[in-house]
Amino acid sequence: MPLSRTTSTKSGPADRRPPWRGQGWLNPTKRATLSLARRLATLFSSYAVQRPEMLRAWSAEEATDGYAPLAADLEWQPYLWREVTARVSEPAPDQQLATTLERLRSNDTGHLNLPDRLSLFGHTRLARSELALLEALGQHRDIHLWLPQTSTTLWDKLAPLVADGVVYRTADDTASHASNPILSAFGRDTRELQRSLAGIEYLDSPVDVPAPAPQSMLSWLQADIRADREATRAEVADRDVSAQDRSVQVHSCHGPARQVEVLRDVLAGLLEDDPTLEPRDILVMCPRVDDYAPLIQAQFGMLDVPGAARKGHPAHQFRVRLADRGARHTNPLLSFVIELLSLADSRVTASQVKSLMAAPPVQARFSFDEDSVTWQVSGLRLPALSGDLMPTTWTSSRSRTTTRTVGNVAWSGSSPASRWTLSTVDTCLRSRRWSGWAAATSTWSVG
Repeated sequence: MPLSRTTSTKSGPADRRPPWRGQGWLNPTKRATLSLARRLATLFSSYAVQRPEMLRAWSAEEATDGYAPLAADLEWQPYLWREVTARVSEPAPDQQLATTLERLRSNDTGHLNLPDRLSLFGHTRLARSELALLEALGQHRDIHLWLPQTSTTLWDKLAPLVADGVVYRTADDTASHASNPILSAFGRDTRELQRSLAGIEYLDSPVDVPAPAPQSMLSWLQADIRADREATRAEVADRDVSAQDRSVQVHSCHGPARQVEVLRDVLAGLLEDDPTLEPRDILVMCPRVDDYAPLIQAQFGMLDVPGAARKGHPAHQFRVRLADRGARHTNPLLSFVIELLSLADSRVTASQVKSLMAAPPVQARFSFDEDSVTWQVSGLRLPALSGDLMPTTWTSSRSRTTTRTVGNVAWSGSSPASRWTLSTVDTCLRSRRWSGWAAATSTWSVG
């Protein structure tokens, strides 16, 4: 791994010492080198997507972020980037992007049969490299970006303010121009995307969707967001909203598990109160879907469990489908690869080996079944551990426990033999049978 070899470069004379060796957290031991290299590789990969112009400046020996000089504590990164790219035979990501853009602008797509029209839906943010690719494609094809927009009023208001393109986030004052506090607090992605689009030539064609007259608290809230306005107390008092309106509810819960329980009860109540409402009409949105997925599966959709629909909560009859989960949770092969790589940093146990051998990709590759997996793991033999590692093993722990038991019983009284009871002997024998007396064994088995 070139990056790993670069980060583990030994310190030499001061004039030849890599600048990152002076960073306290960047002086890895042999054990931490791989972890550090992985972290830096992820960092450089994000630079290639988000800041390709910065990497081009680094390759030209310019210590800038693409706009201004780097801070003193970050000047080691351009040096490390050049060291890594010099050791890798393939072109750097920023060079590959430049080559691709040049080919797209000349309509040289090679073996790719691209259509004359491309449509992209639902983006809330686009990286600099992605926008550059779309701009290059747009020179010979129709590119349509269908962007969700909460307030066309605010979009039009900010259009002249973002014409200068991308700026530092600390210098971006567009949030102060939003009248609605929700748009000001949670609309940063849309405002930054509008700034990024200002750097390319495009035709803005808003699609007007007529909205019905507000009748509930939720519809009034949506109308205020669309119009980018903050209603005054007098305007709120004049609005005709029923006292029984529950279209907007706020629940205080002490944790994710309780949040899912409250959601379950609220949805069951809504479906019971409104006969026209169906489960297919309900969309639940939350951050970190993968974290909540086990909780949702435990509280909803238990139709396949015998008796659950009759004896359990009404929500057990709901049909629930989880969307937008991470690739490792939806792709069994990717999940297996991640599990396999994680074994390199852990002590491999028998249960982990059995789980690995029982994985569908392994069974398909080596023609395993459940019986053969059990037989293979039961017959697994591992060589004896060296003396310096033996004190940390389960076998050694059992032996020390047995030794202490015998010693405490034998020397705790004036007549050692008088303290030996049937229970004591049984305990020692059990310990001896399980431990196998580590000092006398040359191999140990897992199973």
